[in-house]
Amino acid sequence: MLAADRFMSLPRVENAQVNDKRVLLRADLASVLDSGGRLQNETPLHALGPTVELLLNRGAGVAIAGHAAPCASFESLSEPLAKILQRDVNFVSETGGEGPAAGEVRLLENL
Repeated sequence: MLAADRFMSLPRVENAQVNDKRVLLRADLASVLDSGGRLQNETPLHALGPTVELLLNRGAGVAIAGHAAPCASFESLSEPLAKILQRDVNFVSETGGEGPAAGEVRLLENL
């Protein structure tokens, strides 16, 4: 069996039953910030848009998690992401408590 054959049977997000569920979306945000923590590349944020919209339209609450080095804060990404998604994006600096409600988007701090 080829390695790629193992992935052919993975569930697809388009088929996921997410109504009234909380979804943790792992995003590749490594190239978004420069070494000073400033926005340098919006492409990964734009790439998130269709997946986030699909999940929200299916009734999910979405928490976006990612990692970028050095350990810059993702707080500055909530506004550009909100503009791209055309909806509020709540930045969360600490985890704990309830997850996002249906229709809500949260951006978690750099992991």
